[in-house]
Amino acid sequence: MIQLRLLVIASLLAPALVFGALGWMTWLREQTEARRSITQTLDLVQEHTLKTFETVSLVAEGVDQLVSAMSDADIRRSEADLHLRLRRIADTLAQVEDIWIFDAEGVPLVSASLYPAPKSLSAADRDYFQVQQGADAKVYVSRILSARAGDQRFFQFSVKRSDATGAFRGVTAVSVEPDYLRDFQRRVVVGSGLSVALVREDGDVLARFPTETRDLVDRPQTLPGFVELRKSAPEQGLVKTSSMFQGGQRLLGYRRLPSFPVYITAAIGTDAIARSWLDAMGGYLLIGVPSTLGLFLLSVLALRTFKRENAALAALQSEAERREAAEAALRQVQKIEAVGRLTGGIAHDFNNLLTVVLGNLDMLLHRLDPADARARRAATLAKEGAIRAALLTQRLLAFSRQQPLSPQRVDANALVAGMSDLTRRTLGEKIKVRCVLPRDPLPVNIDANQLESAILNLAVNARDAMTDGGTLTIETAGERVAQPSRDPESPPPGDYVVIRVRDTGSGIPSDVLPKVFEPFFTTKPHGQGTGLGLSQVYGFIKQSGGYVIVESAEGRGTTVSLYLPPAGEAQETAQTDQPPAGASASETPGRDRVALVVEDDPNVRRFSVEALRQLGFEVIEAADAVGAMTALASRPDVDLLFSDVGLPGSDGRALARSALARNPRLHVLLTSGHANQIGRASQDDSFELLPKPFSVEQLAERIGAAFAA
Repeated sequence: MIQLRLLVIASLLAPALVFGALGWMTWLREQTEARRSITQTLDLVQEHTLKTFETVSLVAEGVDQLVSAMSDADIRRSEADLHLRLRRIADTLAQVEDIWIFDAEGVPLVSASLYPAPKSLSAADRDYFQVQQGADAKVYVSRILSARAGDQRFFQFSVKRSDATGAFRGVTAVSVEPDYLRDFQRRVVVGSGLSVALVREDGDVLARFPTETRDLVDRPQTLPGFVELRKSAPEQGLVKTSSMFQGGQRLLGYRRLPSFPVYITAAIGTDAIARSWLDAMGGYLLIGVPSTLGLFLLSVLALRTFKRENAALAALQSEAERREAAEAALRQVQKIEAVGRLTGGIAHDFNNLLTVVLGNLDMLLHRLDPADARARRAATLAKEGAIRAALLTQRLLAFSRQQPLSPQRVDANALVAGMSDLTRRTLGEKIKVRCVLPRDPLPVNIDANQLESAILNLAVNARDAMTDGGTLTIETAGERVAQPSRDPESPPPGDYVVIRVRDTGSGIPSDVLPKVFEPFFTTKPHGQGTGLGLSQVYGFIKQSGGYVIVESAEGRGTTVSLYLPPAGEAQETAQTDQPPAGASASETPGRDRVALVVEDDPNVRRFSVEALRQLGFEVIEAADAVGAMTALASRPDVDLLFSDVGLPGSDGRALARSALARNPRLHVLLTSGHANQIGRASQDDSFELLPKPFSVEQLAERIGAAFAA
């Protein structure tokens, strides 16, 4: 009986003691969690605010140095030029609203936003002007002000203008929008129960969330006792104080910005901490079951409480990680863009070199003795190497989004279905290929050949990841993206046609995933890959107005999604650059005809001259447009103008138009190794165009097309 009574007492007393101890520990933990949240918020806001202030200070000091050697009269005479320069600076920096230069009387000399600067305005009564007028305050941060020529709210960063003797000459001021800082504060603390403020040394609030900037101007707010509060700890502190905004007590953390007379604060009300504590303890109040189940439920509720309390910290950490990932993605995009611009810029020189190599090898093969097998084999191998180099240049152009495309209306379903047999033959018997295609057509405007090449590239990469066999799924669908993403590589909201290539391979490690689109990056053994497959896919899809998303986990396969804008109403199919019927390399289109070759590269010009002579033309040559027009004037019997698009001081299109004005019966064929020039020439004119590098056979085909036009 005694033991039963003790058990009953224990079943009542033990839960009460445990509940009391747990309540105290939970209260301490809530206090600690609140302090940790305040500290983390101060870290984030300090980093952003400090970068903003440093940038604005550099602008103020730079503008002051710009006009330091100029008198006020010089500045007024140069107002138009200075206005434009200041305007460019203000437009470049989102945090800068305006830039002003005032004389010693407070009259504006130059403004970034207004031209001419209104001489009726005066800053003489502003605090930033008066402080700098009294003494050099270095970089002074004013209180919140309301514009006298508009409804803007701002605070000023001011720098004293002095002459060689140190005498006061006026003020250089940079206006900063508080809402720029407030928007960042909002993103940091939204949903956390925290409030954040930017405060001057005298307690004046410059930016605060939650509150509107207009409220800070209409009803200037000052943190009560802030000056006294920071005397004991001037740089930073964490104290309990009363709130002037919501009332009651709050836990306030503050920190001084290095090199600036400004503090950032983060606070949370004690009532919010108490509510969080009550939320945590509410689960334990449900304990009413027999003592045998009470201890069990207590442990379960404790675990649930622990998870709930750590959710807030996890959310902050997740937000920080997401920002870091977005910044890393942006840096990756910028790096890829830089490499793309580089590859596009050197393509012209590569194509000129390859034109000389391929063309002369082609002519050499035609002239070699068929019986000399060794020499023909060497020339053939050299030609194959040059062709591979040309393909490599095309892939680089695809990555740089500068390859010439022939978009046409294509049904994505029909395209994928049509290449399914080719895909199966390419991947081999170990890989099972599945096509998941809806019944309704999914039209897109795109270069069909390049899209097929992109899908085949993805399939080959998937095959290499499934060394022991597996399943490759190619799926098409119409999808709508509803929510915007912070990732600059993700598609914005809208309707898309999506082509997904999914494999069951080894997946991509997390440290490799950000690099998959970089040119020449490959995880394959040396000699088994160029590293241009995925970069070519990326460049082609981006050039076509689409987006590429790669999802992968090591050991769980990879999914590559191609998001393409859907085609609108039915359009006429784009014309491709096919040679006219009947044109062949064996014909001699130049018999009894005269051709003028215009090319600034001497090696390419020599090859072009020899190739045209081989085709039966009488050939004259020129290195630029001036020489070409001189030759046309002296030889009115010229039948064909064969010119490079890019010429010194002019271009082939302008030359062709001038030549046709002189001789309307003239036939024109243009050539270029630069993708941008190819695209413009094909769009702007009806001239036949031959991309570099080219062979004698291709030259003959395009000449036939030019004479047939």
